[in-house]
This record gives sequence, C-alpha cells and structure tokens, in this order.
Amino acid sequence: MESNFDALFEKFLREDIASEELKMFLHLARQPDHQEKIRELIKEKFDRKAYSGLSDETKLEELFRQMLNKTVEERKETGKTAVIAPVVKRFSVVGVAASILLALGIGVYLYFEIVRNGRPQVTSQQAHTTEALINDIPPGGNRAILTLSDGSVIILDSSSNGRLAMEGSAAVIKLADGRLAYEQAGAGIEKIVYNTMSTPPGGQYELILPDGSKVWLNAASSITYPTVFEGKERKVKIRGEAYFEIAHNASMPFIVGAEDMKITVLGTHFNVNAYPEEAVAKTTLLQGAVKIECGTNAALLKPGQQAQLAASGKLNVEENADLEAALAWKNGLFYFNGDDLKSIILQLARWYDLEVHYEGSIPKRRFSGYVFRHLNVSEALKVLEMNQVRFRLEGKKLTVMP
Repeated sequence: MESNFDALFEKFLREDIASEELKMFLHLARQPDHQEKIRELIKEKFDRKAYSGLSDETKLEELFRQMLNKTVEERKETGKTAVIAPVVKRFSVVGVAASILLALGIGVYLYFEIVRNGRPQVTSQQAHTTEALINDIPPGGNRAILTLSDGSVIILDSSSNGRLAMEGSAAVIKLADGRLAYEQAGAGIEKIVYNTMSTPPGGQYELILPDGSKVWLNAASSITYPTVFEGKERKVKIRGEAYFEIAHNASMPFIVGAEDMKITVLGTHFNVNAYPEEAVAKTTLLQGAVKIECGTNAALLKPGQQAQLAASGKLNVEENADLEAALAWKNGLFYFNGDDLKSIILQLARWYDLEVHYEGSIPKRRFSGYVFRHLNVSEALKVLEMNQVRFRLEGKKLTVMP
C-alpha cells in the first residue's frame, strides 16, 4: 500500500495522474496515517528554505493551478460542474486536493475562497508580511481543571494517572490515555455531589461520565455533572462547546442545559455550541433524536439537522446542517465555510488564548477552508496574510488591521 501511495504521489506532482488514480490518491491522502508521509515527501521534493513550507512559491502556485485544472477536467468527464461557490455545504475534490498539496506541505490550508463584490476568487498568493512576530504561541492541547464538590481543584493535564479523589461513592480516575472517568467504589450512594470540568482558552479535554457517556470539551468551555446518576433523569449543564456520545438508557433520559436551551436525548451523538459571545447557539445532531426546548419554543431534531437559537429566543431548524463544520474542532481542524473574519479570529483567539483588537473597520470578506489546530499561531495566521489580511501580534495581543 505504501509503495502504491508513493507512486500515486509522484504522478500527482508530475501532473501525470489519471482520474481514477486521482480519486484513489485523494482517498488515501486524507487518511491520518498518510498525512505525515505526505509532509515528508513534499519536503523531500522541495528543499525548505523559507518560513515554514515550500520554498519556491512560484512552483507552488503552478502546481496548485495544474491540480485545479486536472480536477476541473475530471468533473467535466463525470458531468459535474466545477463552479466554486462562495459558501459551500461540502468541500469539493478541489478543496481536498488543495489541502493535500498546500495544507500538509506548509502545515496550513492555503486554499481559500474569497468573496469580493459578490464574486468568488481562488487565491494562494503570498501577501506581504506587515510586521514580524515578536514571539510565537503554540497550539492548545489537553488541558482542563476539575473542581470537586468541596471547591478544591485538580489540574488534570499535570496530575498523575490513577485515582485522583473520592466524590461520594464514586472514585475519580485519570485513565492512562489521559481521559477522566468515574468508577463506583461504594456499595451505596451517600449523597449526590457535583463536579465541574473546565477547559481554559487553548484547552480541550475528554470526559467519561458516570453512566459511560462520553463528552469532549472544546476550549474555554465547562460541564457540571453529578458523580453518579440517580432518579429519572441524567442532567448536566454546559457552557461553551461540547460533543456528546450518550450511553443509551430509555428509562433515564439525558438532559443537557446550555444557556437558555434544554436538550433532551435517550441515546445519541450531537454537538452543542453555546458560547455566550456567539450570536447563535447551535445544537447539531449526528445520530439518534433530540428535543430542543427554549421557553415555549421546541423542536425535535433528526440526524443531519441543526437547531439554531438566537439571542432573541427565536428557534430555527437547519434541515441540512454542515456536520463537517460542527465536528471540525473535535477532529483537529478550524473549519471556515463562508465565515466572516471576525468569527474566524474568535475561533483562533479561543484556541491560542489571544487578546484581540481591531484597528479601523473589519475587512468585509468571507472565507472557506481548513486550518489545522496543531499549528503554532504564526502558521495559522499565515493563512490570513496570504489572503491580504494584515495583523500585528505582540505576545498574546493580536491586532487586526484594515
């Protein structure tokens, strides 16, 4: 398989790859096991002499155009259009191919659709760097604080594996893979006590709840939950963003409180984005069914739908939700799908713990693309530089300039 992948990669770079081979290459290249291989192969082909990737930008641009043309030809053969819309529900093969050649070579997704005057443009042109970075900021990671029922705290990322505390009849366990879990250690339940897991800006963490349900917390988020579920319901409360995989228990519905939303499920997979600074709180359903309630408004979601709750209290259901966008953070990506600059900067600020300031008006452009979350902030910001967004970074203070 490796030799076949290497051969396909050679053909891809030589612009000598058939349509079926291109499909196979793109399929293989998106697999995590091959991403480091691609990085090594690209570095082998182009000697690294510039900032953090391919040194010959003119060759990079030409390879991108060749790849784009070949994909257009492939789409003509299959009868599909090659129109690139300013806002897309799913990324085309063009976007995937660009992310392979550019994103994995440089470490970021340099393929962006920029909307100017209502017309989409594709560019990867290097913009002039306005000012050098004074320092760099590493990406976020598995960081969280656990607040116990008595108010004491445990810093999870620096704590040892094994039993961390006893909470009521439950033992708090840090597993060998770093996740937090609960184990019933007593014969009976003395009383119901609550724990809160919080992630800082630049943190994320995975939690296994007492019933076996799994929760992934995004940066600057928290979840409060009992150390044992008793009674007729399983209730938790979140702030920020979390992805849930709920253990099925028909006799004990699982209820998530998020801002003004009440989300009721039996057993399902869903994502909740309820940051207070966001204009809309979103619940996106992947499997199962959930009921969303806010005041007198209610909606029953089916897989592939998204409930959107505005600050005004209006509840709307998006029939064909962008599942890739909802899960991007969990999969190690920033995902932009026609997003404006302010919303993009907000995502970056949470992950890199940035203090953001704007000088003058905010550029009124929209972007679509990927950026990997494992990058240093300087690499992530290069994407914006390459699309003519100017900024200045001083320590953790990011100033966006017109």
